[in-house]
Amino acid sequence: MKSWIGEYGKIVIMAIMLSVLFLFLWNRTETGFLGSVSKARPESFLKEADNVEVLVQQKPRPAPTLTVKMSKLKYQECYDLLKGEEISASAWDADGKELPVCVTKLTAPDGNSLEGSLDPESFWANQRGVYEITYQTTENYQGSYVKKVTKICRFTVD
Repeated sequence: MKSWIGEYGKIVIMAIMLSVLFLFLWNRTETGFLGSVSKARPESFLKEADNVEVLVQQKPRPAPTLTVKMSKLKYQECYDLLKGEEISASAWDADGKELPVCVTKLTAPDGNSLEGSLDPESFWANQRGVYEITYQTTENYQGSYVKKVTKICRFTVD
């Protein structure tokens, strides 16, 4: 008898546990698994009846608007390339909030790149001709949406 219990005892205990689990899973009363699942509502898990605000935030968002206003600049004068009177740049996101604008590239009329010595707030126009300037703005929306807008403009120094 002792050898029979030792040999088949584990199988008998496993069969009893599986039958109890089977009865719980397929029981359709309120205390059974299927009864509990059939009465569960999504609101009880999400704590909200409607998720429209979350879904609206996930729709495609338009790119930021970058505008540059400029006029002809004079030779041997100092200008603010971001917020000056003769030349200025501004950017807004889809909600109407102002975004920061930066100058990423400036090319002189002779073809030299002036990024290394460039201070956009005090640019000295020391060559006559057409300059090419690249403005850029970046929008970071809710930490997951990043959109960069770049605009290349040409202005004349006389």
